[in-house]
Amino acid sequence: MLKISALFIPFFARQTFAYVLTTQIGACVDEALYSGNYTGFHCDYHGGNCADGETWVTPKEVTLGGYPDCGCGENFEANPHMRGCYGGGGVINCRPQHEAPCEGYNMTNRMKTGPGIEADPTCGHGSLGFGAFDASPFCGKRCTCSFGYHSGNLEMRSMIFAGETNHGYCESTNKNPKKKKRLSYCSASLDCASTKHTYVESHTLEEHGVTCPCDRTRSGACVTGKKGSTRMVSRCAVAADSCSKPEKFLSVTQLAKEKLGVDCMLCKNTWDCEDDPKYKFKHKKGKRIRCKQIAKSRNKEKLCEREEKIRENCSRTCETCCADDVRKVLFTDNDEEVTCVKLRTREDKDVRCMEPEIASTCTKTCKTCGPADDD
Repeated sequence: MLKISALFIPFFARQTFAYVLTTQIGACVDEALYSGNYTGFHCDYHGGNCADGETWVTPKEVTLGGYPDCGCGENFEANPHMRGCYGGGGVINCRPQHEAPCEGYNMTNRMKTGPGIEADPTCGHGSLGFGAFDASPFCGKRCTCSFGYHSGNLEMRSMIFAGETNHGYCESTNKNPKKKKRLSYCSASLDCASTKHTYVESHTLEEHGVTCPCDRTRSGACVTGKKGSTRMVSRCAVAADSCSKPEKFLSVTQLAKEKLGVDCMLCKNTWDCEDDPKYKFKHKKGKRIRCKQIAKSRNKEKLCEREEKIRENCSRTCETCCADDVRKVLFTDNDEEVTCVKLRTREDKDVRCMEPEIASTCTKTCKTCGPADDD
């Protein structure tokens, strides 16, 4: 996956953010169909995406009201829905509802929903997609904030991955190439469409050489208090209707300018667990050290605990994340290729996890997370 942090992080780095918060998501609820699960309950960014007969429920109400979970990331069902555009040849691109209509067939933002249609409970990062049309259960046959749509049934080519879906890109209109990169960023909304930015739609990003997965896509926030004195972030949100009175909504750029010590991202990457090989931490003595040097340091625990940037960029060294390599085939059993995802439901999982190669590949499944041993 192409990393684009260099395209927009510097603009926000000047704010010296203390920590990253994940965007909270609301839902569109059809009370006539809702029965406690995801039937009649669709996680979404804002009420403008709700269909006729559906009521908008704010992120706060979702949490306090006992509704199913909503959030962009690894939980397949909890992801906000996106529109699927079918262009023929089995190719489907996913795009936010606020972008241009599909050139071909519009599969809408309600793909694979309705009474009697449910996602397989094991569906998630690394699962094989199956169950097209009205089949139930199904996995992957839906465009969401994190997961793309894959054609094919129960084949390796139909494997679905978190972080696949692209979001929009706010490209600065600044003529200076360096400033243009510094001021551009991925966005979950059209708020940036102004005289200083041009909104680039998600399905055209390849032409610009960037990608905007959810963990690199910014949102605004609901805040309380007066500007410059008692202002605090209540929650990260995509739109104003996720805020409650007397909260005020700040866009991405407004949030950055107020320097509130918070950076809002649509999701947190919990599926890739690698140290950033390019990251260098500037020690108080002026020396710059890489993650692999921190891993060998006697002060590793103190550095990881004290420095937010080290935890973010040296996630494996600091053991702040845990992920399987879901693309790797571990072994073949009766002509079936077994990956970490398949291993989770096998009776011999514990025995297989004792094998060093499997234990290091399926660290989340085998519960063997820890710093890398590589030099």
